[in-house]
Formats: sequence, C-alpha cells, structure tokens
Amino acid sequence: MDLADLPTELLELTAQYLIHHRGFKHVSDMLAFRLVCRAITSKTHETFARAAFQSLIVDLSSPSLNRLKSIAEHPAFGVKVEHLKFYDEDSSYSPQGYLDFLAKARSGDLDVEEQARVEEFLNFAGAE
Repeated sequence: MDLADLPTELLELTAQYLIHHRGFKHVSDMLAFRLVCRAITSKTHETFARAAFQSLIVDLSSPSLNRLKSIAEHPAFGVKVEHLKFYDEDSSYSPQGYLDFLAKARSGDLDVEEQARVEEFLNFAGAE
C-alpha cells in the first residue's frame, strides 16, 4: 500500500502532527510531506490552508499588502483567513502601539513616511 492510498483522515492527522506537535516553524516538514505526490497534496489541502492562512501578520509595507491581497484573491486560501494582525516595528505586536499610532494620525502629527504608509493602506483597502 502506498502512502497516498491511506485514508484522507490519516493523512490529515499526519499533517496536523507536523504542524501542531513539531510547531509551525517546521513548515518545511509540512511542505515536504505535501510534495510527496498530488494525492497527498489534495488530501491535506484543508489542514495546510487552515494552518498557513487562518491567522496572518501583515504590516503596512507594499510587499506585505500585496501578499495579503494575493492571498485574499486566491479562491482556496482567501476564504481561510480569519484573523489579521497588523505589525508595526514600534508596536511589537502591541495593540497599544496601534492605538497610539491612530491617536497620532488623528492629531495630524504623522511624519511624511508614516503618512505615506497610511495613504498606501487606505488605497489598498479601497478607502477614499
């Protein structure tokens, strides 16, 4: 019996083990497992998509926003996104850092680079 002939449930459990017990920092293990053959790629699609795209961390840079846009437009992966965390070097993932940034924006105290980042984000989000 080939590995690909195993029931989907067992392959999904294997994929979940690679993600949850080895830690997602070992994503190369999961990717290598999916590259064994097309049948395994297909059978582990849901587990992979959920682990890779359920929670995304983005910043306001062009590459990060373009990555987010590409994921959002992808028919299989975009629907898996449930949580977005916005990263700012000054905030260290802190919600307070973003509240401070918003307060600064409202008061008009943003420097030119910060203002450009806000405008880029608003253009990306479709805001006017």
